[in-house]
Amino acid sequence: MKRIISKCFVCVFSLCTQQITAQNSADSLFNIGDLQNAIVNYKQLSTTDELTSEVNYKIASCYALMNRKNDSVFLYLDKAFKSDSSLNILSDPYFYSVINDSRWCKIESEQLHKAYMKNTVVDTILSRKLLNIKQKDQAYYYHLKVIQKTLGYSSPVSNAIWDLKNTINEVNIRNVIAILDSIGWPKRSLIGEEASNACFLVIQHSNVDLREKYIGLLKQACQDGEAAWKNFALMYDRIKVYKIEPQVYGTQLHYDLKKRCYIPFPIENIEKLNERRKKIGLGSIEDHYNRICDKWEY
Repeated sequence: MKRIISKCFVCVFSLCTQQITAQNSADSLFNIGDLQNAIVNYKQLSTTDELTSEVNYKIASCYALMNRKNDSVFLYLDKAFKSDSSLNILSDPYFYSVINDSRWCKIESEQLHKAYMKNTVVDTILSRKLLNIKQKDQAYYYHLKVIQKTLGYSSPVSNAIWDLKNTINEVNIRNVIAILDSIGWPKRSLIGEEASNACFLVIQHSNVDLREKYIGLLKQACQDGEAAWKNFALMYDRIKVYKIEPQVYGTQLHYDLKKRCYIPFPIENIEKLNERRKKIGLGSIEDHYNRICDKWEY
């Protein structure tokens, strides 16, 4: 009996190891842009007829990133979202190529209805609009990563993608300004957590004049519990850095060629930094930077 149990354990362990190896292989192919072979590897991750929701989602992402506006994207998305009420997909930039497809509109409606029924979203119309804005803001970063790994940061392809992103951003900025000037900073209790930082992303990626114009609205929303203090810290520090002033929360980095690591821009009264961070719910600067570099240095 012990021998049988031991053999079973070895078989299960071997199978798990093979699955992990296959998953890592598929993810590596995905990360370098070899999407066709990534799909092949993802499809081999199940020993049964059913793939997990996560793997189905990955396969759908691959097809969308390949600009395959066909049934494959939605076939695997349907499998991934059978019982999922998450709104993450609606801001996922991997699906930017299919947002004008009627089947995508159906997914948007279904997921927002699920969220509404769970009381996580009240204003589904505004939430949908902001999720779409957020998705567009994040579009093509995957493509840039792949291109920059292979052709470098200054390649003509990379520059062309940035030109495309800037065109998208201009439309986003106009839409976000219209919202902010009309209703103020959107309340996350009405639009849901996933849509709540759309305005932040767009304004953060715009220019210092707009950041300074709307930082007050963001701060008030944070004080009311309707926005994330982390976003306020990021925007406030970026304003400071742009004006060549010491930042307050230590969120802004630059790459140090000598240390070969990202380090913070100058920080005001660094002895009180963790005190300030704790006051708005941020962890210590040491823990934050230890996840980025080997250790905190300033």
